[in-house]
Amino acid sequence: MKKAIVTGGAHGIGRVIVNQLASEGWHVGILDLNVADVERDESCRKIVLLFLQMCQM
Repeated sequence: MKKAIVTGGAHGIGRVIVNQLASEGWHVGILDLNVADVERDESCRKIVLLFLQMCQM
């Protein structure tokens, strides 16, 4: 089973990469600041959403 993590995968080029990998049967993890749009997408059955929160210390 092929697996990938795509940073910035919720929008733009990252989202295109996520969709392509998922359509080829990959299990994909998205690491992004905003995954709200991806959570509403019913086609994301093989995609794991990882929320990244940046903070300054």
